[in-house]
Order: sequence, then structure tokens, then C-alpha cells
Amino acid sequence: MKGQQAIGTLVIFIALVITAALASFVLVSTTNALQSKSLAVSQKTMEKATMGFSARQVEGIANADGSINKIMMGIELSPGSETIDMQDATLIWTANGGTIYDEYQPDTTWTAGDYNYSDFSSDTDTAHFKLIDDRSSSDDKDRYLESGELYVIGFTLPTGDELKEGQDWKIILRAPYTQDLIVTGYAPEVIQGGQIITLKSA
Repeated sequence: MKGQQAIGTLVIFIALVITAALASFVLVSTTNALQSKSLAVSQKTMEKATMGFSARQVEGIANADGSINKIMMGIELSPGSETIDMQDATLIWTANGGTIYDEYQPDTTWTAGDYNYSDFSSDTDTAHFKLIDDRSSSDDKDRYLESGELYVIGFTLPTGDELKEGQDWKIILRAPYTQDLIVTGYAPEVIQGGQIITLKSA
């Protein structure tokens, strides 16, 4: 009788040991999986935090009536950021308390010498933003924004969405795996027609 009890106790003990071992294995596996996932997420977050644009001066070309329908913005890479493919970027313009919203995709023309300020002045394309100038090099105009380069991009506001005197505005420039560049400001209370107006200083 005592022998049977001892065997029964031993069986229960072995079962408990096996159950504990299985539970430990599950816990260790889950911990490792969560740790790997958390490391991957933190790595992506760190990459996104260091990848992005930095804005320079924002200017507008004023029409004769004092409204602005052409916007130009200087951009460069944020410190520590790697090369960004501008072909994947999107530019969003909002103004007048958000009642005006326009979205722009990149123009497909990036090679040197085929687009400049005078072309932009007469441009009527309201679907794309364009690379007007690469002020860091006269012969290195391409879709890849690299460290040390200063690009000037421009876009044309549709008829009816022109920026008026005193209105607020916001530009969002985004690309995959980067922080959004957000630039905000106000149009001057008085805009002189035919002039290039500084909307935001560098």
C-alpha cells in the first residue's frame, strides 16, 4: 500500500516537473519573440527619427491682384539622414484654416537643365511639384536628395485656391520611412503684385 502511494506521489511529481518545464519553454519562447519584435520596432522608429527633410526659405510669386499661386521651398536632408528618393515623396498644401487642400505628386523630370525658374513662372500644372533648382550643383539634378544638397521645389496652386493676404498656410512633405516635414506660416497682410514674397525665412 505504501509502495503504491509512493509511486502515485512520484507520478504526480514527474507530471508537475514536466508541466513546469513546458510552461518555462513557452514563457522563454514568448519572451524571445516579443524581444525580437520590440527590437525591430525600435530600430524602425530610430531610422524614421533620423530620416527626413529640413526646410529652408519658403517663397511665393504674387499675381497682379496680390494673390499667390506659385510656391517655392528650399529643402535639404536633416542631419544624419540618408539619401531620400524624391520620386516616392508626396507634398500636401493646406490653407485658410484647412478649407483649402491640394495634394501633389512629384514630376517625373529630374535631369539637369530641363526645368528652371522661368519654366516654373509660366507653369500651369497643378498636379505635381517640380524640382526647380539644385543649388548645390548645376549638373547633378536628379531624384535623389543626398547629404549636402539643397533642392528648391515648386508647385502651382489651382485656380480658386490662391493664397490671399493674411491667410494661414501649411506644407507637409512626406516620403516612405521618413519623418514628415511640416512647415507653417501666414501670408503677409499686404502683398505687392508681381513680386517674390518671403513666406518663411530660412
